[in-house]
Amino acid sequence: MALQFRRGTEAERNAAGFIPEQGEPVYTIDTKRLYIGDGNTAGGNPVGFNNDLSDLQDVELISEIDIPIQSVLVSDGTCFIITKAPHGLTTGDSIYVYSSTNPEVNGVQSVIVTGVTAISFSGQFTSFPLTTDTGAIKYEPQDGAILAYSQDTGRWGEQSYVYKLSDLGDARISNPQEEDIIQYTEIPIGEIRDSENQVVESGVEEPESITEGLTWTQTGSITRFVNKPFEISVNNLNDVLYNSGGPSNNQILVYSDILDAWTNRSYVDELDDLEDVNLQLPSQYFTDTGVLISGSYSELDSVTITINDTPFTYVVTSTDLAEAESEANAANSSDFDFYINNKIAGRIAGLINDDLELGVTASNDENLVILTADVEGEEFYFDFSTFDDNQNDQLFPGASRAEPSLDQLLTYDGEFWTNKEFSFNNININSLSDVYIGNAQDGQILQYDASQSSWKNVENFITLSQFSDVELSGVENGAALVYNDETEIFEARQFILNDLIDVEDPSFTQFIPDGAILAYSEAEQKWTPQQFSTLASRNEVIFNTGPLENLEVTTLEIEAFTGYALFKIQVSAICTVTLYVSAFERAADLAREEDQAPFPGQGIFAELTPPDLTYRRIAPVIYGYNDDNPISRTTYVKVRNRSGFFQNNIEVKLTILQIEDDPVNF
Repeated sequence: MALQFRRGTEAERNAAGFIPEQGEPVYTIDTKRLYIGDGNTAGGNPVGFNNDLSDLQDVELISEIDIPIQSVLVSDGTCFIITKAPHGLTTGDSIYVYSSTNPEVNGVQSVIVTGVTAISFSGQFTSFPLTTDTGAIKYEPQDGAILAYSQDTGRWGEQSYVYKLSDLGDARISNPQEEDIIQYTEIPIGEIRDSENQVVESGVEEPESITEGLTWTQTGSITRFVNKPFEISVNNLNDVLYNSGGPSNNQILVYSDILDAWTNRSYVDELDDLEDVNLQLPSQYFTDTGVLISGSYSELDSVTITINDTPFTYVVTSTDLAEAESEANAANSSDFDFYINNKIAGRIAGLINDDLELGVTASNDENLVILTADVEGEEFYFDFSTFDDNQNDQLFPGASRAEPSLDQLLTYDGEFWTNKEFSFNNININSLSDVYIGNAQDGQILQYDASQSSWKNVENFITLSQFSDVELSGVENGAALVYNDETEIFEARQFILNDLIDVEDPSFTQFIPDGAILAYSEAEQKWTPQQFSTLASRNEVIFNTGPLENLEVTTLEIEAFTGYALFKIQVSAICTVTLYVSAFERAADLAREEDQAPFPGQGIFAELTPPDLTYRRIAPVIYGYNDDNPISRTTYVKVRNRSGFFQNNIEVKLTILQIEDDPVNF
C-alpha cells in the first residue's frame, strides 16, 4: 500500500481547496506541525497538541465533558431536562445548553439538580410539551475562571477567580463594619494542649473560645491583613514616640528636638507650679485674723468666730467627733485632733460663705481657701485670711480661690498669668495661630502640614488614594493592590504571569516564539516558556509489589497511556511481569501455571522475565493498549516472584512512549 507524504508552509496547507487524502500525512515546515487527511477536512486534522488546555497532562478540565440530552420540557418558564447518562452536576453549576428541539433554552444556564439524570433552570421560556432531543449540555468553566493547582490530584483545574479580600490567604476579614479599614497586623499563634499537656494542634491563631479541658499557649506570631475600625489616635501618628512603653496617667506630650518627635512625660500638677503663673493674689488684698479658743477639744461645745463685727457660731456635735474618729482610723492615724479641727474649720467656713459670700475655705473641704485650724496643747487656734474687696482692682472675692471658677481665663499682666473672669467667649479653632481652616466640611479632620507649620482641615481617610503608601494611578478594571518591596508602596495593577512564584523569570525578558506554551521544568521546579513539539517524550513508570513469597503472585493497576510502546524494563529482584489490556483478561489468566505459556488472543501483550537486575532493552518494541469501555490509561499487571527467596518488595521500572491520544471523553 503506497503512502503519500506532503510538506510545505502553513499558508500552503491553508490554501483554498487543499484537502489531503484519507490517511495522507502533511507536515508544515515553518510551524513544524503534523496533520493527517481524512478526504473531507480542508488542510487535514492536527496530530498531537491542538492548542487546548485539555491536551496538557497535568491540566484536568472535567468541566468540558459533553452530556447528551434525552428529553426536554418547558412549563411556566422552567426548563426540565433529562440526560442520557448521570450528569454529575451540583446545584448552582453553570452549563452550556444546546437543544435541537427548542433553541430558546440554549446558552449558559445555572442549574438546579433534581435527580441523577435530571436538572432544571428558569428563564423567559415559552412552554412546550415533553419531546425527545438530540442536543447536549456542556459543563463549562464560568466566565473569569482561572486554573489553580491541586496538590491532592497533582493537576491544574479551573476555579472561580478571587474577587474578595476575604478569599486571599494573607487576609482575615471577620464581620466587617461600615468604614472599617484593612491593616497589616501581627496575630499571635500557639499550641492547643490537653489536660496532660500533650499538643493537640499547633500553629493555631488565638481563639475567641476554647473547649473545656484544653489550653492555648502562644508560641509565635504571624502577620496578616485584618479589618478593624478606623481610628485616628496619637498611637498612629509618625511624629509621636512613647517612652517607657507608653503613657501613664496624667502624662502630657512634649516636643523633643533630639527625638524630632512628641514624647510623653509627667504632667505639671497645678498651674501655680509653672514659673510664669501666679494664682495667689498679692497680700494687700487680704486681712489676717487670729482667734484663740481655750479649752480641750473633748470639752468643746461650740466655736464662735467674729468677722467684720458679725459672729459665726458652730455647735460641735457628737457626729463631728464620731466622723473624725472614723477618718483617723481609716487613715491609721492617732491625730484625732487634726481631723476634728479640720472638720470644725470646714463647717465654720461654710457658715461664713453662706452669709458673706467671701470665698473662704478650709483644709480638706470643698468650700475654698483660707481658714486653717491648729492645736497647741489643749487649745484650738484658727487662722483666717478674708478678702478685702477693692472695687477698683477688677477682682472680686472669688478671685482669691486656688481653683478657678467656671468661664475664668488665664490672662497675662506683664509678669504673671492670673486667673480672671472672662465676660465673653470667642475662642475657637479658627482663632489659633497654628490652625488654618478653609471651608470646613462635615466629617473633615485636622492634619498637620509640616511645610506650612499648621494644622489644616482635610477629608477623612475613607479612600485608598489618601494613604501615602498606596499608588492608584492608571487603575483599570480588575486591578489588585500588590506590595512592592523596593518602593514600599502598594501599587494597583493587573496580575501577570510574572507574579506567580512557580513561573520562571527572567525567561519572560527573552524572546518567546509565537505559539510557545508554559511547560513544567522538574529541574528548576518552575513553569518555563517552551515551544511545543508534536513528538512525545519517553516516560518512566515505576511501581512496587509489596511483600511476596517465592513464586507468589500479586496484581496491580498502573497508570500509563491508552496506547504506548514498551522500550525497557528493570526489576529489583528476578520476577515475571505480565501486562494485560483489561482486568477481565487478567482475571481469566490467573489460574495459569507458572511454567505454562499463555494462549494467543488472551489479551496479554507482554510477559517479561528479565535475567538480571539491569535495565533490559526490548527490541523490537512491544505495543500495549487499554481495552476497557470506556478507554482509560490503566494497565493491568501481574507479578510473580522468581527470585527463590521471600521479597519484602519488588520494584519494577518500565520505559514507555505514548503513541495514542486520549479519547475526547477521557
